[in-house]
Amino acid sequence: CNSMQALLQVFQNEWLGLYRNKLLIGSFLLLVFILSLTAWMGVKKQDQLQVQTKTANDFARNEWESIGPMNPHSAAHEGTYAYYSPGLMSSLDEGVLSQVGRVLRLEGHVQNEMAYSARSQESIYSRFGGLMPSLLLQWVVPLLLIFLSFRSIYQEKEQGRITLLLSQGLGIKQILVGKALAYFSIACIALLSTVLVQFIFLEFNHSNDVFRLIGFVISYLLFYWLIVSLTIVLSTVLKNATGALSSMLAIWVLWMVLLPKWTASIASEKYPLPSRFEFKQVMKDDRSKGIDGHNPSKDRVNKLRDSVLAKYGVSSDSALPINLDGIVMQADEEYGNLVWDKHIGGVFQSFSSQKKLSQWASVFNPMYALKSASMSFAGTDMLHHIHFQREAEEYRRGFIKKLNDEHAYGGSKTGDWSWKSSEEFFKNIETFQYTTVEISKYKSYWQVDLLILLVWSISISVLMCLISKKYLL
Repeated sequence: CNSMQALLQVFQNEWLGLYRNKLLIGSFLLLVFILSLTAWMGVKKQDQLQVQTKTANDFARNEWESIGPMNPHSAAHEGTYAYYSPGLMSSLDEGVLSQVGRVLRLEGHVQNEMAYSARSQESIYSRFGGLMPSLLLQWVVPLLLIFLSFRSIYQEKEQGRITLLLSQGLGIKQILVGKALAYFSIACIALLSTVLVQFIFLEFNHSNDVFRLIGFVISYLLFYWLIVSLTIVLSTVLKNATGALSSMLAIWVLWMVLLPKWTASIASEKYPLPSRFEFKQVMKDDRSKGIDGHNPSKDRVNKLRDSVLAKYGVSSDSALPINLDGIVMQADEEYGNLVWDKHIGGVFQSFSSQKKLSQWASVFNPMYALKSASMSFAGTDMLHHIHFQREAEEYRRGFIKKLNDEHAYGGSKTGDWSWKSSEEFFKNIETFQYTTVEISKYKSYWQVDLLILLVWSISISVLMCLISKKYLL
């Protein structure tokens, strides 16, 4: 009980000192306002994106349903579109969304890349308007904590107040932890003001969204405690406040600038990605010449033709009761799927391997763990983007198969390209529906991020308590 009272006393005294600094209070209130405003702008951007996505989906569906009687193969070339709409939490951290495409054309014979990224659609002037809460939470708030707390212990030592505080019955640990809690509470207010905007303007009617928001808050709270504790440790250990500030800023530059670049360079070298030209060329070659180079498309078609003729006991294509063209096209699609799985799967695996390597590098750089957790809980990292691409490709395969099966078994004969399927058939093909993946699917990733942040926070807290007597008495 006495220990808690001592903590509360230090906490109150520290806040009283902060309150007396009008410039500091004004700057803090301005930061809270900017964070809240940025969060509100993120919400509005999210609402606008949802409306745009729904409008585009409705338009694409109306276009498809009004396609009229048409040959299924022609309809496969017409195709449709899948539009990527991230979850509610993307209003806090846009992650890779500004760099990757949001529209995917789904058609036969071709597995397209996603196009129309937000960045590609912006003018050079509007790109400066992409301020997100995560940017302020990751850069501005920690720097504020550093500048607030770097003199906290040195001031007490310099002015001789440590002895006075101890004579009043306060313990050294209570002094350090109480000060850390005071500055940590400032970060809590800034973070919670941002989150409060989400609760007010967004409808969190799904447990997945609530869990994501909780994980987002926890990851930032762990990091802020780490920043405050480490700054107080340096303020305690070093002989002057300038040294504490310089050391903390050097660590900050190392975490924010140098280590991320080194890690990205090592990850790219260890798990390289092919260039776009190389990737397209090897996909084209494998599809036409065979994955192993010994099974060209012409030979595959001839073998398939012979097997179909043998199955129906006829000697010519015209004698078949079905349309061989539809069967050949579906066989080509299925072979193309194997090629896609091989090469796109390899690219996705490289992305996953790069992320894992960078995650474990965050043992030395907790800032990466924070960024990774932030994007993961926001649903805006590359893993979530890959999930959408996989879901869209799975839909495309079923979509094209229905068209090819209709072409093969719907009533036309081989070579009859003028045959048309009914408009009702096209209307009965389901539209593509995408729902943000459950956060539990990627728990093996964000659990590592939270674990690293937790270990860092606990380790620095223990260090803060262990060094207290040595440097303050």
